[in-house]
Amino acid sequence: MTLTTVRARWMAANYSDAPAARCGHSAVYVDSRACWGSEFLVIFGGINAQKHALDDLAVLQCDQEAWFAPERAAVGPAARAFHAAAVVGRRVYTFGGHVYVKQQHRIHQFNDLWCLNTDTWEWSRLSGDEPDAPRPCPRDRASLVALGSGRLLLVGGADAMNRRLDDAWVFDLESNTWGEVKVAGARPRARCCTALFALEQRVLMFGGDTYGVNNELWSLRGVEGEGPAQWTQLQLDGPAPPPRRGHAVAATGSWVVFSGGLTEQKSLMGMKSTSQYLADVVILDRSEKVAWRGVEQASPGPAPREKHTLTALGGGRLLLFGGTDGQTTLGDAWWLDLEDITPPQPDLISMADLVDASSAELPPEATAAPPLPLPADKQQQWAAMEAAAEAAAAAAGGGGSQPPAAGASQQQQQQQQAGGSAAAGALTGGLAYLQQSLPPVLSSTLSSLRGRLGLPASASGAGLSAQQAAAAISEEHDAGLLQLGERALAAAGGLPPPGAPPLGTAQLVTAARRWLATCSASHLHLGDLPVLMADYRRLARFGWAVMLRERGPDALADPNCALQVPGRYLHINAEDLRLGEVPEVLADYAVLYASHASLAEGGGSGGGGNGGGPA
Repeated sequence: MTLTTVRARWMAANYSDAPAARCGHSAVYVDSRACWGSEFLVIFGGINAQKHALDDLAVLQCDQEAWFAPERAAVGPAARAFHAAAVVGRRVYTFGGHVYVKQQHRIHQFNDLWCLNTDTWEWSRLSGDEPDAPRPCPRDRASLVALGSGRLLLVGGADAMNRRLDDAWVFDLESNTWGEVKVAGARPRARCCTALFALEQRVLMFGGDTYGVNNELWSLRGVEGEGPAQWTQLQLDGPAPPPRRGHAVAATGSWVVFSGGLTEQKSLMGMKSTSQYLADVVILDRSEKVAWRGVEQASPGPAPREKHTLTALGGGRLLLFGGTDGQTTLGDAWWLDLEDITPPQPDLISMADLVDASSAELPPEATAAPPLPLPADKQQQWAAMEAAAEAAAAAAGGGGSQPPAAGASQQQQQQQQAGGSAAAGALTGGLAYLQQSLPPVLSSTLSSLRGRLGLPASASGAGLSAQQAAAAISEEHDAGLLQLGERALAAAGGLPPPGAPPLGTAQLVTAARRWLATCSASHLHLGDLPVLMADYRRLARFGWAVMLRERGPDALADPNCALQVPGRYLHINAEDLRLGEVPEVLADYAVLYASHASLAEGGGSGGGGNGGGPA
C-alpha cells in the first residue's frame, strides 16, 4: 500500500471586530449566497474569559473575511454553553447546554431545541415546552448532526448529575417531534464531549469522555430505517490517533478532520496520572477505504486546547476558533490548509546506500555482541539456517568468501571460516519473503530487484524517512536504546554500586539488545516500540550491507541465493504496528541479534558506531 501523507499548514486569522474569547460555543457553516450573496460562519453562545455564559451571535462573512453581529432578536435561547448545533439549509438548530445560576449556586441544564433563520436572523423555539411529549432529558456536552431526510440526530452528553449518557434521539423537522432511537446489539459506552459526523448512510463517532478519554471509532447505521439501528466499532488501517475528549471535527471532501482535545496519560495501574492538551491534526480518509492518514505539520499552529470549534467552509477551507487550555479562555482564529502529498517513497533499505556501503572499508574496531542463549526452538531454527547456508556455500565452491590473511594461524583461519558460514546462516529471512511475492520485471540486476520490491526502476536518491533516519543513528548515540539497557540492567541487579565507574555505552547497548532479543511482547512498554524498530532496522541494514560486500549486488537479485536477511517489518513505523505483529517482530529481532553476534565474533562486523553498517 502506498504510504501517503497530508500536509497541514496553519495561518492566523487576525481580523477586526472578532468575537470575544470563548469556549464551549457552537460554530456552523451556512451557505447563504441565495439570500445574502455570501457564505457565513455562525457562532453562538459559549463561556467567556470571565466564566459567564453568552447568548450572542457572531458571524464571519467568508468572502470578505469580516466579522459582524446581527441585531439581537426579541426572542431567542437563554445564554448557555456546551450546547449542540447543526445546520439544515440556511437554518441553524441548537439543542441543550447549560448555564451557571449564581443565585442557586448550581448549573442549570436545558433540553430545548431552537431554530435560527439566517435569512432574517430570528429565533424560534421548536421543542421543550410540551410536558408529556417524549424528548431527551436536559443535558450538556451532547452532539447533534443533520441527517439527509430532514431530521436531526442527538447522541450522548451528560445529565444534571454529570452522568454520561448513551442514548440517541431523532427530531423530525416536519412534525416537530422527538423519537428515541432503538438500538439492537452492543452500543458504545456512555460518553460526552465526543465528535459526531454524518457520512452518507451512516454516522461515525470518535473519542469522547467515558469517565476517561478514549479513541474508539463507532459507526451507527439504520437510523433512517424502520427497524432498530446498530452500532459497530471500527478498527481502521493507518496511525490511530491518541485518545481524547473535547476535540473539534469538520468534514471536507473525502476527509474528516479532527483537531486538538484533551488526552490523559495513565499509570501502569490504570489510574489517571496527567492530562495533556493537544494541538495535533488527525485525518480520517474515506476516498478509497476508510483509514487514518498521517499528517505532517508544515507550519507552527494554534496552542494546544479543547472545547474549541473547527468548521469547514466553502472551497475546502477550515477555520478553528476559541477553546481553552485549562488556564485561559482563547479567542484566536486560525485557517487550516490541507494538501494531499505522496512523498517519494524511500526503498525498504536504500539501494544507493547499500551499494556505497559494500565498497566501504569495515571500521577498524568491531563491537562484538556476546552470544545469545536462544530458546530451544530458535536454536533448532538457527542450526537449520546454518546447515542450509553451509550447503549453499559448498555448492558455490566458496566463491563469495575472502581468502585467509597471509600468516594467519590455523585457529584464526577456522574462526574466519566459521564467521563466513555464520554470516551466511545469519542473513536468512526477508528477501525470500519479498522475492516469493513479487516477480522480476526488469533485466539488469538492481532493476530486477527493484521490480520485485515494487519500487521505481531507477534508484531513488530520496533521504530516509524519520524511522529510517532513527535507525541510522549510531547505537552509542541512541538515547532510547541506552536508557533501555540501563533499565534492563537495573531490573537484573546488574548496575554498578554507588561510587563505581559508570557503565560504558557498549555495555548498555548489549544489555538492551539482549533484553529485546529474549523478552516477550507482554514485557514491552509502549515507549519501547520505537527503540525496538530503530534497532531492528539498524541490525538489518548491517546484514544487507555485509551481504553486498561479500557477494556483490548480484546476490540480491539471484532467486536461488541462500543469503537472505530478515526484514519483513522494515517499512512499518512503530505506531503502525498491530498488536499481533509485535511477537513476529521480536522473533525477527532475535535472529538479527544472533546474526550480529556471530558476524562480530567472526570478524565480519563493525556493527557499532555507524548506524548498523559502514557509512
